[in-house]
Amino acid sequence: QAFAQATSARFRAAVRHIAVWAMAATAAGEDLSAYEEEENEVRGNLVFKPPVEVLPKTKRTEQLQKQKIEQLRLKKAAAEAERKKKAQQEAARRQEQQAQKARQQQEREKRAEAERKRREEEEQRKKMEGGLDQILDALSRNASQQHITMCGIELGSVRLRLLTHALDNNTSCMSMDLNRKGLCDEDGISLGGMLEKNGSLQKLECEGNNLGVRSAEAIGEALRKNTSLRSLNLESNNLTAAGNDQKGIIKLAEALQENRSLRVLMLSKNGITAQAGEHFVKAVESNDMLTLVDLSGNDPSLGVEQLRRIEAAVQRNRE
Repeated sequence: QAFAQATSARFRAAVRHIAVWAMAATAAGEDLSAYEEEENEVRGNLVFKPPVEVLPKTKRTEQLQKQKIEQLRLKKAAAEAERKKKAQQEAARRQEQQAQKARQQQEREKRAEAERKRREEEEQRKKMEGGLDQILDALSRNASQQHITMCGIELGSVRLRLLTHALDNNTSCMSMDLNRKGLCDEDGISLGGMLEKNGSLQKLECEGNNLGVRSAEAIGEALRKNTSLRSLNLESNNLTAAGNDQKGIIKLAEALQENRSLRVLMLSKNGITAQAGEHFVKAVESNDMLTLVDLSGNDPSLGVEQLRRIEAAVQRNRE
């Protein structure tokens, strides 16, 4: 009976200890029970739970309880930080996987597009007769005429790519006339790529085509690198999407601050507005090589003062 009473007393003390701990944790407004467990002791096939410390409720034990709660809070904070870190690492891993898949898809599409163009060009080579075939052959051998015109020769996008490829490293052709050949935006991108590589062409005529915003961007980028072109005629194209998109022509204007080979630039009838006009004023005033810049027939917002300043700058260069 005495043993039972002692056991019952210890049980009640343990319950009080647990109750005190639970109340302390609840008072702290936190559920820390998940972080209270200590490691079990394993001996052979036996597993022993850690002993429960039973202490009377005193100021000392209350201080110990507070210390334990603080330890568990730190343990909880560390566990939360580790969980967040793992979640962030997993999110970054998934994001990288998605980005890698996107890059791989882009590469596949790029290779497929390059192969499609190669097949188109090969088919066109087989179909070509007469003039264009002879011109491409002469260009590839650097044995062409200095001044070449495509007048009377049918040019589609595939044939134009063949022509620009032949011009990439050509040194014999000084002037190319592509006026009124129905060139589109894709063709302008091909021309821009050619101008980045070619170091001999001095004059390029592209009047009366349908070169668009992307063409202006590509040609502008090429002018930053090209050191041979002296005259560029882009009159009566669609470089601003009928005045609705100035970003391509602005890039072309900005390139004039770096280009030092161009002397003549014809850009009339392209829907150029005052917005792009400011970029042309700044570029032409900083360029000491341009002797003719034609911006006539563009958007009415292109002001007289802007045109006057551009004309003054090119007049200065002529003197």
